[in-house]
Amino acid sequence: MFNFSSNNLSWNSTKQYERYFVHMMMDTDTKRYYWIYDFKKVMKFEDGFIYCVSGKVNSADRIYLVAENMKVKSQKITS
Repeated sequence: MFNFSSNNLSWNSTKQYERYFVHMMMDTDTKRYYWIYDFKKVMKFEDGFIYCVSGKVNSADRIYLVAENMKVKSQKITS
């Protein structure tokens, strides 16, 4: 496992499973999408905000971004 952190993520969608949530988020700089796993089921995201998310990458057979912390960085600027 190793640490990860991203400062410019916008929320796209969330899927609920019995043991965890999976948040689909887009990096506003690179336009890449990430699936963030929330095993604590405590993170709530809203559209229109930019988030900082940090956690661990668990790379067994697939890469899982396991979120530990999140905070609102700013509101999304719409033009």
